[in-house]
Amino acid sequence: MNGNWAAMNWRAVDLPAAAVILAVVFFLAALRKQRADTTRKYSELLSILRSQREESAIEIGRLARDVQVLEQSRLGTEEACTSGLPRSRRAQAIQLLRAGMSPESAASSLGMATAEMRLISRVSRLLEPR
Repeated sequence: MNGNWAAMNWRAVDLPAAAVILAVVFFLAALRKQRADTTRKYSELLSILRSQREESAIEIGRLARDVQVLEQSRLGTEEACTSGLPRSRRAQAIQLLRAGMSPESAASSLGMATAEMRLISRVSRLLEPR
């Protein structure tokens, strides 16, 4: 009977050990699957980032060209404004009046009728923000 007890005792020990080994095998299999999934997702993420980087570079190039066009347009506009284009007499009259010149003096310096200058003076005062 002692021989049977020893055999049964080893079987009792073998069963938990086998369960532990089986659990470790399942854990390692799950870990391997998780690692494969993580590697796949990491590759997908890198692919997305590369495509976003390429799209951003293309958009930055477009924006740089747009800035160049706008800069050239601005330079052309500045040249047109500073090339001595004559301002209207009305704009000159309003500037003189805002500088404190009387309507009579402004009219004589611009060669306009005094009544016309007084009218411009009244209208510009009405339109001034208060």
